[in-house]
Amino acid sequence: MREAKKLKKSYALSKLNEHQLVIYEILEKKTKMASGLLYKEYYRLVSSSVVARAYRNYMRKMVDLGLVMTRGNGRWKIYEIAL
Repeated sequence: MREAKKLKKSYALSKLNEHQLVIYEILEKKTKMASGLLYKEYYRLVSSSVVARAYRNYMRKMVDLGLVMTRGNGRWKIYEIAL
């Protein structure tokens, strides 16, 4: 079971671009974060950050891949590590 989870995480991470990996690493350290705070932290760490719309698309992809879960909606959305 543990190996299957590890393989799924590895596969999902291989589908992410460099910006998404930075966002995932931030979430891994914090476990869960509000969307706005997560974006601010990402913006602070990356010199050529993307606009908010692209960030939301990145987050949607990570949710679709099963790496991240969401609670709430809109501005008050909370992202949590799933894998």
